[in-house]
Amino acid sequence: MTLKTAAEDLAGTTLESVSGMLAKLEYLGGLLQEDGSYHHWGLERTYGSVPAQQALADAHRATLSRVLRTPLQQLLLEIEKYSAPRGLTPAAYLEQLRQNTACLLPPARSTGSSRHLGSALHALSSLVEARPHA
Repeated sequence: MTLKTAAEDLAGTTLESVSGMLAKLEYLGGLLQEDGSYHHWGLERTYGSVPAQQALADAHRATLSRVLRTPLQQLLLEIEKYSAPRGLTPAAYLEQLRQNTACLLPPARSTGSSRHLGSALHALSSLVEARPHA
């Protein structure tokens, strides 16, 4: 018998180990299947398919909302901090995010959220390009 809910386990264990809001968004988007369902073997095995799907969908929507409410300056600092360990420049990391925008979005998203994320990534790309190279 588990003492946590699927959502608590996802937030406190899995997502806690992923550094950065954009990386969390990428991670959750990577669990999304073409049919709109999520696949997370451990959550499904421990809590069952329905609670796992609900926890993942809720976390994906909440993470997207958190990213969209975050000031661009803070997201820019995150991009600069987490792009190098991936072997990417900030510009290359942003380009990767921009090319995979559809994968970052939960299936039940609004058009506004999609546009907002696209605009934020575009603005971040412009900020990275405008920064002097060290």
